[in-house]
Amino acid sequence: MFNKVLRQHAELLKVLANPKRLEVLYLLRQGELTVSDIELATGMRQANLSQHLMVLRNAGIVSSKHKGRKVYYHLKCPGLTNIPSNLFSLRMASSTTKTGTSGKQSSSFRSL
Repeated sequence: MFNKVLRQHAELLKVLANPKRLEVLYLLRQGELTVSDIELATGMRQANLSQHLMVLRNAGIVSSKHKGRKVYYHLKCPGLTNIPSNLFSLRMASSTTKTGTSGKQSSSFRSL
């Protein structure tokens, strides 16, 4: 059971391991956006953006709805808005633990 949960967490982290998908996630923290809005904000081409949105949608991170000719995306779970700030906190914590008294990197959170 625990191994299954760990595998699910690892799969989610794989989805989030892409800087462009993190950028989309960060934008969607502000609320619902159209594909055009996201395209404009990120500078990604529509075809590339659609691929990233599909990965996020398949992972259950974002959801979409059609209003007329536009497709709107939003975060599926309100708790997901915390991911970018949690990653930042983790990164800051790792930078303070990178070097010990011997000057060697610690084994935890190497260069996130």
